[in-house]
Amino acid sequence: MLCPVYDDSMKSEIAQMEAYLHGDSLQTTHGDFPTTHDAFEDDDDEAAMDATVQAARDNFIQSLRAVDEESYHRGDRFSRACRACDRDHPDSRVVSRACLHIVCGECAAFAYEECPICRIPTAFAPLLEDPRAPRACTSCYWPSPAERALLSACGHAVCRACAYTASGRAEGRGEAVHCTMCGVHSELIPIEEELIEDVDSITRRFACMEH
Repeated sequence: MLCPVYDDSMKSEIAQMEAYLHGDSLQTTHGDFPTTHDAFEDDDDEAAMDATVQAARDNFIQSLRAVDEESYHRGDRFSRACRACDRDHPDSRVVSRACLHIVCGECAAFAYEECPICRIPTAFAPLLEDPRAPRACTSCYWPSPAERALLSACGHAVCRACAYTASGRAEGRGEAVHCTMCGVHSELIPIEEELIEDVDSITRRFACMEH
């Protein structure tokens, strides 16, 4: 059986934090003609806001790493199956930029620039996977993150914690995100993967809860 990595309450909390980090709740209104004193106050407010946002970002990244550790120690396993042809372990996989569906390279090639699952016009980004550690983050090398993001230009994948770290650094430098493995500037695309829930993983999860 397949199930999502996060429960609804955690998804809601993460969505709220992501909105906060992207500035959705940080809008303020100032007068059109501030005095010199007001300008200094605005500078102080902006510095304080920057520090608050950075602290929130750091805490959020740490929470993502904690989720990765919990997932790893539970023994969570993630499906590599193509959602179009149902092959369990295709030779290569790609991510649809428009809908984020992951399919095998063969199904993408025969779809003629459409997602073979939902038929939305799309372009595909390759998902490079090392056979020895197919889900390892290519930045921090965590072996199996709970959720990942794809660097669309090169095909390398990173955990969400590293994705937010790279995004924050790039924003501070005023440039695009670059891959820590190959240095290519790229766009970050979330990877939607499904957790395989079986009897063994349920047993391991209850064992962790008891301890």
